Amino acid sequence: PVTPDNFDAWEGRIESPPGFASWARRYRPDAIITLQPLIVRKWLTPLGLQVPHDIALVSLNLQPNQPRFSGINQNNSLLGAAAVELVVEQ
Repeated sequence: PVTPDNFDAWEGRIESPPGFASWARRYRPDAIITLQPLIVRKWLTPLGLQVPHDIALVSLNLQPNQPRFSGINQNNSLLGAAAVELVVEQ
């Protein structure tokens, strides 16, 4: 399984982390909340799970390339502009 000790070696890889398939089959979640819905959807496909028919995916940071997902639009452009404005005002 992925642990804090080996997470850095796994992070960002497309294949599902060890134990994901058995976890998904055992607990059968209604939804998964993630920062990477495009990657997690790829993990679900070999399990025969289709989004949104079988399971929901929720993005914690919606991006323009994720138009069909539900989640939080943090409006990164506006947030970045506000940050720059704060720095300039100092």
